[in-house]
Amino acid sequence: MSVYDERRVKIVATLGPASRERDTLRELFLAGLDVVRINAAHGTPEERSVLVNDVRTVADEVGKLVPILFDLRGLKIRTGPLANPAEDTVGIPRGGTVTVVNTPAPATSEVIGIDFPQLFEFIHRGSRILISDGLIELLVERIDGNSAQCHVGRGGHLHGRQGVTLPEAMIRGGSLTPVDREDLQWGVEQGVDFIGLSFVSDANDLHLAKEVAGWYSSRPPHFIAKIERPQALENVRSIASAADGLMVARGDLGVQMAPERVPRAQKEIIRVANEFALPVITATQ
Repeated sequence: MSVYDERRVKIVATLGPASRERDTLRELFLAGLDVVRINAAHGTPEERSVLVNDVRTVADEVGKLVPILFDLRGLKIRTGPLANPAEDTVGIPRGGTVTVVNTPAPATSEVIGIDFPQLFEFIHRGSRILISDGLIELLVERIDGNSAQCHVGRGGHLHGRQGVTLPEAMIRGGSLTPVDREDLQWGVEQGVDFIGLSFVSDANDLHLAKEVAGWYSSRPPHFIAKIERPQALENVRSIASAADGLMVARGDLGVQMAPERVPRAQKEIIRVANEFALPVITATQ
């Protein structure tokens, strides 16, 4: 059976601890799962290799072609751990003031460390810093050397090692970090069908990734460009011209821009994908 059967809409599912056993894979494939996604951020290369082998073995047993999408993690900016390991969270009250530093310093209600040494190259007075998918919003009021004084526009409970988004920042080079290059080599050598490229800004990110993949195989995988930042949306046509598919990363788009703008952005990405005759994945959130 071809993956391009009479049902044009395909189902992509991320495999995790609850779905990696062979019996569960068999049930998923028979229930209609078409493509499996493996997240590079989880598991060791050895564990992922076992999973790839299990997917292919079970797919052969049920007589179904199940492509594998290996999703690279991209640049991840995170806060530091909590200062008190005994606590699950630390309160960041709305209307208060916190100091932000560009090291993974342990977080308190007064100081939040962000593990991104180049942080102050990308923020300025008036910049927003969003933490934990925007649950906490900080507004930069003043930068003093390697620290920033921020007003808490939206408070909340901060866990350790939370994701950080800089909505106004034009960060380049985040689509293929050194860790991503190692993961890309692994994916190519495993013969995965698709590579998900995170935090794409323009077509150059695709050209670079394809060049690196070509170092390891004369038949590298297809590349899915994840549209998850405003600059990618602005360059979606050039990205589509270089990609083998697009992914509407709704969760990240909803943090980078006003959530009410996401449906319109989603429609535009899908329209461009259709124009370029590319598969498009509408995913997350």
